[in-house]
Amino acid sequence: SFVQWVHHKRFGAVPRYRKTPSHRLSSQLWIKQNIRHTNANQGGNGGNSGDIKGNNAMLMLSLPLLGWLLKEEEKEPIVPTVEPEEEENPFVYDAPLGIWEILKILATAFTFVPFKLLLMLPFVTLSYGLSKLAMLGLSNSDLNHPLSRWRSALLQPLPYLSRAILFLMGYYWIQTNGKRDNSAPILVSNHISYVDYLVLSYLNNPSFVLDPQTAEIPIIGTILQASQCLNLSPNPHSQKEVLNILTNRIQTRSDSKPTVIFPEREMTNGTHIINFTPGLFATGEPVQPVVLQYPSKYFSPALPVVGPHFFVSFFRLLTQVYNRVEVTYLPVYTPSEKEKRDTSLFSQNVRRVMLKASGLLDTGYTTDDARLISLAMKLNIPTSAINVEVAKVIELDNLKYSDIEAMLKRFHEMDSNNDGTLDLNEFSKYLGFDQPSPYTKRLFCLLDANNSGSVDFTEFLIGMSIISEGIEDDQLISLAFKSINSRDGTLEISEVANVLSAYSDLSSEELQLIFNKIDTNRDGHINLNEFSAFVKQHPEYNILKIARDAAAAKRESRKKIKQTATRGPYHNR
Repeated sequence: SFVQWVHHKRFGAVPRYRKTPSHRLSSQLWIKQNIRHTNANQGGNGGNSGDIKGNNAMLMLSLPLLGWLLKEEEKEPIVPTVEPEEEENPFVYDAPLGIWEILKILATAFTFVPFKLLLMLPFVTLSYGLSKLAMLGLSNSDLNHPLSRWRSALLQPLPYLSRAILFLMGYYWIQTNGKRDNSAPILVSNHISYVDYLVLSYLNNPSFVLDPQTAEIPIIGTILQASQCLNLSPNPHSQKEVLNILTNRIQTRSDSKPTVIFPEREMTNGTHIINFTPGLFATGEPVQPVVLQYPSKYFSPALPVVGPHFFVSFFRLLTQVYNRVEVTYLPVYTPSEKEKRDTSLFSQNVRRVMLKASGLLDTGYTTDDARLISLAMKLNIPTSAINVEVAKVIELDNLKYSDIEAMLKRFHEMDSNNDGTLDLNEFSKYLGFDQPSPYTKRLFCLLDANNSGSVDFTEFLIGMSIISEGIEDDQLISLAFKSINSRDGTLEISEVANVLSAYSDLSSEELQLIFNKIDTNRDGHINLNEFSAFVKQHPEYNILKIARDAAAAKRESRKKIKQTATRGPYHNR
């Protein structure tokens, strides 16, 4: 916000920066990294005074630059005035229903819409019938090879049938910018709606790389399969197989039929282009970017994860007086040798070209965000609570997507009223305490970063990742266990009490509750296996960190006692 304000004062314009869905997420991750960095620098003698001096030197070097930026406004107080705006989630489309839309639905639901459906039925039936005939007797592996002439002839009418269906859906004209270049065997397109398939089928008669869910849709899946589509599943073996088939198809096919890939892998609301999946660019072949846009005032056919149901979207599309679609063909992008070796760089550069030409917004969202939102919907968690940018968390926090999913499920278990936030009572009850205690309050404060009294999923994710550090390190767990164990390889309740009492006040009932949770076999002792399993399965209790801190305090106390003993009576006097 401050950088934007400075830029505005100096140059008269506020640049558009990529913003995360939650600015608090970025700040928390930044603080977390700096906490780790500071802790790492405080291990030697003298603390981190050298770092402080270095930071002061950098500050002094940066002041002249700041003065140059602000030299025209020296008398004006430096007060940031540009408030950061929340970025729109590209996987959410609320499909507004105003008065005009309601009137259109009432006027066309029993007149215009049935008439359109009646006219559309023969075109859909003919497309489906021709597709079934063309695939008669063929296996899935046979569809990976060129079709015979008579089968190809049966499929020739499909682009024109697609155009007829589009016309009845209200797309009376299709605005195209640029031209299709046959030198590129692959078309790279953004993905907004099921209408994408019809538009691109009419204009290019291509094959598609599809997710298995799309290929399984009745009627539509059959028609798409007839165009020799490739099914791409998350399985790495499947991805490698698709790439091999695609490469072989490009090298052996004599016609100009292209293959369309949707590297976003998920439909969006049409306002952004999310991060691409780089694996689809591994062929190293030239690609032609294509940008689809559906300008609309009342309703868009966008079908993201959070949006209208397919049949609701299709019905509302038929109630519109007319619909618009714009298709922009960009120049062919030929990868360099470096981009051929680095598919991530290749995909990023193609996406950057599409963003610049289309005016659509940049974002850090990926297909993993859509998967996380889908999981939240299944768990009945409000989608507004899922305000994280998965790629950023994975990059900065060394987490896997599966870890984030597991934390979302745990968050759901704690959120007893399903309001998308946790309060102290919910957190305490999940830990097994009937009422909040000093122990649970202190644990809750570790998660409540902004001291608001409630924890959303962003705070929970970041806080739990901090608490969970080291829980997969068996050696670290073993050292923590041995450091607080004074007997024959097991922990007594008195030893657990000594450790926890140094962290927070606990009643005897609360102490017994925690001990029983760790002591799974109820023999009155905690062995290393029980301790390790509890630490890994329940990091929210922060037992590993508490044990390590207690062990460190114990070592420090012994060190001071030893130093005092070695000084001698004369030194003490």
